[in-house]
Formats: sequence, structure tokens, C-alpha cells
Amino acid sequence: MAQDPGRNFRRRTGRALRKAGRLDEAEEQLREALRLRPADPRTHLEMALVLEARGDAPGALEHLRSALAAWESADESFEPAREARALLETLEP
Repeated sequence: MAQDPGRNFRRRTGRALRKAGRLDEAEEQLREALRLRPADPRTHLEMALVLEARGDAPGALEHLRSALAAWESADESFEPAREARALLETLEP
């Protein structure tokens, strides 16, 4: 399957906006990226980070679980999966 440059651009833009504290804009970009490819684990991780920054733990957990379903067999050397697992540990009751 060919990569959609729009999806990757939107995910990277969402990440940059999140890091700049522009959470509304970040969420908008990430929602569009997920519309283009609903199962993209990296985008789900970014969305979880946006929602966690807003204090929406249930929403963040939902996106983390989606990301980790795709990375179930990823080992500890894969940074995105390691980041998602660490955030999951902090958010789970």
C-alpha cells in the first residue's frame, strides 16, 4: 500500500502543534490523519498525547490501546511502542 503524504504531513504537523501547546489545532490535524488512515498507530499515539495533555485520560487510553494493538509484538527497542506503554502505565487506574 502506498503511503499517503497528506496523512504523514498531518501527523507530523499535529505532533509539532502539540509540542507547541496548540492542542486544538493538533487535534484537528490528527483527526484528519486518522480519517485518512484510521488504523495508523503513530497517529493514535499522537492523539493520545494530545488528549492526555488536556486531562482526558479515557480518550487517551482509547487511542493508546489502538496504537498498542498494532504494536503488540514490538520489542523495547521500538521507541513509539515504548512511549505508548509508559503512558498507558501512568493512565490506567
